[in-house]
Amino acid sequence: MSTAAILSAPVASAPDDPGAGRTADGLTLTFAQAPAEIAESARTGHCRRPVLLKGSIRAVDLATGELATMYSTETERDGVLPVACGNRREAVCSPCSAVYKRDARQLVRAGLLGGKGIPGTVTGHPCVFATVTAPSFGPVHSSRKRGNTVLPCRPRRDHKDRRCPHGRDISCPLRHSDSDPRLGRALCPDCYDYDTAVLFNARAADLWRRFTAYLPRHLARRAGLSIKALRGLAAVRYVKVAEYQARGVVHSHAVIRLDAVGQDFQPPPAPFTADLLADSVRDAVQACRPRGVRLAGRPTGHPDLRHRAGHRRASRPPRRRAARHRPRAICTIRRQLHRQVRDQIARTHLDCRPGR
Repeated sequence: MSTAAILSAPVASAPDDPGAGRTADGLTLTFAQAPAEIAESARTGHCRRPVLLKGSIRAVDLATGELATMYSTETERDGVLPVACGNRREAVCSPCSAVYKRDARQLVRAGLLGGKGIPGTVTGHPCVFATVTAPSFGPVHSSRKRGNTVLPCRPRRDHKDRRCPHGRDISCPLRHSDSDPRLGRALCPDCYDYDTAVLFNARAADLWRRFTAYLPRHLARRAGLSIKALRGLAAVRYVKVAEYQARGVVHSHAVIRLDAVGQDFQPPPAPFTADLLADSVRDAVQACRPRGVRLAGRPTGHPDLRHRAGHRRASRPPRRRAARHRPRAICTIRRQLHRQVRDQIARTHLDCRPGR
């Protein structure tokens, strides 16, 4: 009697046996075929979309000049070698994404508690967990919790009298679950600033680059040191993760740690504390603003970007003085790129003005 088993694990290739077939839920195999198929899938960590490699590895004997085949995929099943795709996105390949998450967790844990070549004394170093979010582009449906209790989305007592400029109700008394498809949707699509949200996502990497450049400057200013003196005393090390919020806007989480200069992971000198680092992070976030583009008079920066002009000038190097020493060709290329970007944004009906 022949008994069949349903194998739900992903497979790298189709079986040779014509009696086996695929179903909507997985691959239909006999009990005799199941162990071999499970072992084949385990080679790639049960990757859903393995990359199938085909070829050989050959070596040349330098003494005789003989060409010998060291390995060939012809010896593999179906003549191909399955390799895990290594994709980080869970929606694309959940097994590879889980491996990446576990590896990233171990690296972050080692940076906080020690291990993997890092001494355990790093637990006493100044460290800050920072979350940098985008400004509000308009009211959206959200899920808020107080302990285990889900709070109403946007309750308003005057919801009957308070309306948006388009006459829509911008309140929501519902308690949204995490799987509610309305999470992140705008309460009024006409009021929500989609153009600025898209531009913020496009400039998110530039904002983070500026943050990493401004942080040592503000750290040195609060410590009463110059940048050159700071670089000889302390080093800023961080790990950052960027993710999408429910409203489709990028925000970043970062673990920032201060070490002494060098690769031996020694603690920084006494003036550098966690409070000093936290205040410097706030100052650097407030100073971040991408140059060159404004939408309807609003800067595309982080929510706390209402900073004083003095802070802004202090956090930037002198542009005009540095431009005098640049080669003429670099200045010409920069002007051409600025014109191309300005023309491209103008074609999308955005208000483009050079930053001052």
